[in-house]
Amino acid sequence: MRKKMLLSLLTVCVLSAALAFGTLTIANANISTNSPTGTTGLMSGGALNATNFIYSNDTDPSAYTEHSGNSTYTGTDANVLIIPMNKIPASVATAGKKITMQFDVLQWGTLWSQILFFAPFATIPDWHGGNVNYSMVRINRNGVHLAGGKFNGLIGTDKTVDANGNTFQAAADGTWPIGLHAGPLNGKEKVTYWIEFNTADRSCTFFAGDTLETRTQYATVKEAYEYIEGVESYYFVIGVGAAGTFEFDNYKLFTEDTVYADFSFDDDKEIISAVDETKTNALMVTGTKKTYDSLITVNAPGEDTAITTTTKLKVTDDLATTFEMNVEYNFTVLDENRKVGVAFGLDSYRTRLSAPTEGASFVYFTKNSEGKIVTGVDNIDEAGVHTAIGETQALTETFGDRISLNVKGLSDAKIAVSVNGSEPVEYDGLKLNGHISLAHTGAADANVNYSVYSDSFDVIAYSFNENEGTEVITADFNGDYISTDKFTFQSTVAPDAYYTVTEGTDHDVEGLVADDGIVGFYGTSTNSRLMVNGQYGDYVLQFDYISSPYTSRIQPSGLQNGVNPNRHSPLFILFGATSQIPELQECYAMGIVDGNATQYFWGAESLITRDGKLIQYAGTSVLSGMAQIGEDETYDAPIPYYTAPNGEVKQGKPANEANSLYNKITRMKLVVLNNNVALYGATVTDGVAGEYRQLFKCTVPDAYGYVGFGTDAPGWYRIDNIAFTPIDKAVAIEKGVDPEITVDMVGDVAVADMETDYEPVPLAKTTLTVTGNKAVWTEVEGASEYNVTAYNVINDNVLLIDERVTALEYDLSALTDAGAYKIKVVAIPAEGDKAHVNSPAATADYTVKAADDSASSADTGNGTSEKKSGCFSGITASGTFMLLAVAGAMFFVKKKENK
Repeated sequence: MRKKMLLSLLTVCVLSAALAFGTLTIANANISTNSPTGTTGLMSGGALNATNFIYSNDTDPSAYTEHSGNSTYTGTDANVLIIPMNKIPASVATAGKKITMQFDVLQWGTLWSQILFFAPFATIPDWHGGNVNYSMVRINRNGVHLAGGKFNGLIGTDKTVDANGNTFQAAADGTWPIGLHAGPLNGKEKVTYWIEFNTADRSCTFFAGDTLETRTQYATVKEAYEYIEGVESYYFVIGVGAAGTFEFDNYKLFTEDTVYADFSFDDDKEIISAVDETKTNALMVTGTKKTYDSLITVNAPGEDTAITTTTKLKVTDDLATTFEMNVEYNFTVLDENRKVGVAFGLDSYRTRLSAPTEGASFVYFTKNSEGKIVTGVDNIDEAGVHTAIGETQALTETFGDRISLNVKGLSDAKIAVSVNGSEPVEYDGLKLNGHISLAHTGAADANVNYSVYSDSFDVIAYSFNENEGTEVITADFNGDYISTDKFTFQSTVAPDAYYTVTEGTDHDVEGLVADDGIVGFYGTSTNSRLMVNGQYGDYVLQFDYISSPYTSRIQPSGLQNGVNPNRHSPLFILFGATSQIPELQECYAMGIVDGNATQYFWGAESLITRDGKLIQYAGTSVLSGMAQIGEDETYDAPIPYYTAPNGEVKQGKPANEANSLYNKITRMKLVVLNNNVALYGATVTDGVAGEYRQLFKCTVPDAYGYVGFGTDAPGWYRIDNIAFTPIDKAVAIEKGVDPEITVDMVGDVAVADMETDYEPVPLAKTTLTVTGNKAVWTEVEGASEYNVTAYNVINDNVLLIDERVTALEYDLSALTDAGAYKIKVVAIPAEGDKAHVNSPAATADYTVKAADDSASSADTGNGTSEKKSGCFSGITASGTFMLLAVAGAMFFVKKKENK
């Protein structure tokens, strides 16, 4: 007969005290990465990435100019067209709405380079042949002029007016110089244009400027186009005429309430070169693509100008690779007595290389006496004196070339420097940990001008968190007890209405239970957790998964309209958790789904589902399909369908099919090493695991954290024989940042070698008496010390004494204020004694009388214990209450009586 017990508060106190005083072993971490440069490059949102970088000691006016990159199309031949495949319905094009075509122009070419706006076209236009409806306006450096078109009503001075309605007059050369282009683009990197079609009066208005709010209206062309009878929808087109170039970006076509096209040209998949009307989200462009990079141009910088990371580089020096850095330059001018490059080891982002407070190391470019660009490495002392730590290397690259610099950190403060993929050159004895700076040295009057490419600058550093313990944690649960020295757990129970009969067990719906020599998730629900104590980064988690599916699941009354209300939770294997009882989104999670008759049965390779943080990473999807039961089908068989190894869906129980976890025990092994993760499974026969098959693998940014199991909806699973083996630092360093994961990274821990945990019992209560000013008690077998506390009963039970002693008596003479006191003594078991917990408290009354009255005391006889006492020592009453409040919020555990 099973016995249901509340986990004693005393036992929870043991756990809470261990957490509070740090006695739990926090075991090893892993090789992790950090990047002081962030992930977005030097620039973000068109300016310096202020999250990761800061300008320091800059000149006024600034030596730095930021250029935002783009990907554009350049018309290099006559009759280049830009056409959205998403046509505008005639009901919109003729309904009096305004249709706006918006785009950025980055440059215009020769005088007769032009942009042509076309009226709505019923078909993809051959405008040069003049056989379709269109009108045409040239825009170039001299402004806008008209160029005729199929719709000849456009021609005439009364058809083009300015913002005030004044009619434009043709210039002597036949152009119409309304200043649309020469004004806004002059001296600017780009200008935005708006061509606004007014479908009510068939006019077209030209705007230009920086923003929609500050744009300038330049000209309106009246009666600019006509509509064609019977046409259902129109293309809106711009194009390049004549043999010239222009560059544009950020094309958009929209009405007041609908966007028909929006392209930033960052994704080539949406750009097509031939007509395909099935791709309504595509833009057809004929022309040549040209890509521009985001970059920062540095012109005549001061001696100590720099761009510096706001956070420090942190590396572990004994790793084979400590960091990798990439950056790309383009030098225009570089005098011989100036050096430009990357400084390491700065103690502050304010540090100046002319006098670095704690020194620095500098990988640089300069020009030698022969006019060649060279690279070298210096150490710079506190006075700013450079000491070369290797010879300079002359480059084949010259001014105007794009020069990539790669620096790889090696063990023992070494680096390897490579330029444009050249053979690396090693340098020894650098200072590396600290802020990183794109910096300069040399007099400010020496000329230097260069660009650094924003997206190219990145640093990935590798660090190792030292192990604090490498012991193997095992539990076979034969004692029907979950050890709080090893695990933290929480159980929430799903309503009975979620379940009907079980198959293969008569266990009640009771939540997380240790009984019958195993741990069961019997009807557990959201946030039920069984977690290994401590945070880890490199380890092998081994456990036996025991198939225990429900025959049937039902949808509870009142939840008929819910979203998958009867979808049972996988048994999640959780790792990288940020808290001891984590929400699912705080973890990387792999879920095992064993199937049930009303929903699915999953073949073994489809057992792995994922949620939480793991869903963010490529390669983490479900590994194969599943067989699904039709909504109107009912079966007597518990699991009517399964997927065979050849992919065939079969009816009946799969028994011990290799690709199934149903109806058997499967030994699972989760291997995590340097953020590389793999899960394996092997069928267990007569206690022996067969051949392991890899079920899942992925790589995550940081696997360090808490590890364990849980469900996040109604679930029904059993596990046994948990072995948690940390992988030590030497192995992690030897395998490196990209290790080859294998199932035998750590061999199986034999079940016979696993530890059996029995429920600890309290030590016997001592017998306490107070005689005179002295408390005396009897010795308790197994106690290593005794916790003595004294409370002022009258004054709100203030704790006045809280001390651990090894003697069997305690002097109370320090209690001098008149009044009543409560004395308590708790026996404490020896360290490492897992079979016992603190004894109940023995209590006695002690009174200090006023004036010449003598002190007296009386034993209470039964030694009534109080739940607040005996749990900790060396902390205040308020601290005790706080920890108990945490402990009291924990969990119920059901277990079998000790045999």
